[in-house]
Amino acid sequence: DHGERTFNLVGVLGRPDGAVRHLNANVAPLRAADGTISHVVFAMNDVTARVHAEEAYRVLVEDSLQGFCLVQNDAVVYANPALARMFDCGVDELLGLNVADGVEMFVHPADQSKFIEAFDGLASGRLPRHRFEWRLQRRDGATRYVETYLSIVLYEGRPAIQFIDLDITERREAEHALREAEQRFNEALDTSRHILFRLNMRENRHNYVSRYVETLSPYSREEFLAKGFEEILEDIHPDDLPRLQRSMKRAVENAEGRTASLTIEVRWRTKDGSYLWTSEALTLLLDENGAIEAVVGSVHDIEEHKRAEQALRESEEKYATLIENSIDGVVLINKDKNIIFVNSSLCKMTGYSVEELENTSFMNYIAEEYKTALSGVFNKRLSGEPAPANYEFQVIARDGRRIDIEASATLIQYRGDPVVISILRDITERKLSQKLIEESEKIYHSLYQTMSQGVIYLDDKGTMLSMNPAAEEILGRNEKQIIGTNYRDETAIREDYSEIKHQDYPAAIALKEGKTVRNKIIGVPNPKEGTYRWLSITAVPQFRPGEEKPFQVIATFTDITELKKAQSEAIEAESLRQMDNARSELLSNVSHELRTPLAAIKG
Repeated sequence: DHGERTFNLVGVLGRPDGAVRHLNANVAPLRAADGTISHVVFAMNDVTARVHAEEAYRVLVEDSLQGFCLVQNDAVVYANPALARMFDCGVDELLGLNVADGVEMFVHPADQSKFIEAFDGLASGRLPRHRFEWRLQRRDGATRYVETYLSIVLYEGRPAIQFIDLDITERREAEHALREAEQRFNEALDTSRHILFRLNMRENRHNYVSRYVETLSPYSREEFLAKGFEEILEDIHPDDLPRLQRSMKRAVENAEGRTASLTIEVRWRTKDGSYLWTSEALTLLLDENGAIEAVVGSVHDIEEHKRAEQALRESEEKYATLIENSIDGVVLINKDKNIIFVNSSLCKMTGYSVEELENTSFMNYIAEEYKTALSGVFNKRLSGEPAPANYEFQVIARDGRRIDIEASATLIQYRGDPVVISILRDITERKLSQKLIEESEKIYHSLYQTMSQGVIYLDDKGTMLSMNPAAEEILGRNEKQIIGTNYRDETAIREDYSEIKHQDYPAAIALKEGKTVRNKIIGVPNPKEGTYRWLSITAVPQFRPGEEKPFQVIATFTDITELKKAQSEAIEAESLRQMDNARSELLSNVSHELRTPLAAIKG
């Protein structure tokens, strides 16, 4: 119409055989001698493969477990929701953001120069790609450790710098926990963003629950510890409760040995009365009769993942980007369980080439003991039945190694057919770290329970949290009488039998000054004996990483009552000896004085 060239027109062509092809066309007019348009020339490219590839990966980046963004002309032109969640802001706040301003807003001051240097090195062409770690300062004030991969990609026909960001905070914390494994085991567990618990079914109460319970549930840690099994079930969504009970029964029936395991997704009631989707990994400890003796479990918030899955199912066409540089393995599996796509990360993970993996059954690479369960999950997902969003299994690498995998999967339409897209993460090192921590903590717990010294843990308010059997024996009181009370409720005396003020207690000094108080001798009442026990106490303050104020104190003490008694008896004996010597000397002097006058008289 306007007589000018037109480029990059995109259209859809329906062929007589029913196939649909996507075309990219450039159009130019040809003019006659008089200047009128005599012909129109079309130059068309078949871009069907590219369009199909973009359709397959659009949703994948939007629901990736890692953050993605693209930068052109020093400004962000694309960012996915995972990156926005990581930064605690909206996607629209990131789009158009200048790199220098973003560094100032989100990068820890100590890491800003490193970040800019890496970006400039890639932008100038000095580095083809780069990986580095830095600290993210979120909007909510939290600091997260991030591992970033930088590379050059094409975006809308022009070069762009691609950021792939992975939150490695938990990995750093796990490494720290491993180095500090000698500390009390639940100090490490309390930093987890899972509810970790142990429920004693015989006593119908919790032996342990991590502090994250106060985030996900309506209860404080102390309230949750006091709850029994039936009370906990009241907080499970009524529609999910029968399924949980059936799963536990089935796990016990199929148990081998004296443990049974299951993973299930259920909804928990939260503080505001709404329900939150959680993934529960439960280990059931059985007695000799097959009855459940205890339940050890981990509860993980998967609400965001559930929402992401829903958004994935309902999403329309969105911005596309490459997935080949993904840190996690990505695989597309058709309804026959055959692999139709894998990325290079999965090939590196397993040692197989793309050619070796594609068009083969995914089940060929699954460890034998996981095949039945994984096949069942796959069939449920394909048929539209509820299936776990996240699950773990093992694959066999090309060299025979077993690799622990954490997977998330969803069902999409790809080229008109239903396929499962699965993101696979190698968690072998994380599993090994967890095992080492558990073994170390078992040793610590055994020492804690069997040592002859008394041990009491107090929080920063002076409330007593736990005590070992030796402490019960020395103090003449059991856990129920001690746990939950405050040291200010106690009385104690000095060696001269004067009363000690609360601010002079060893634990109080350690909490206030943040220093260890060693070998302070005090007397405490023992209600069983009706007398005082003399103790030598050492109070050690405990600090969380990066904090200067103690969050708790560990008080260890030795019963020196018998030693004090022996010392007292020794002092008394020495006093009597000195009195006896004085009497003998006096009698000797008197006798001498009497003899002297008599001798003179006899004279």
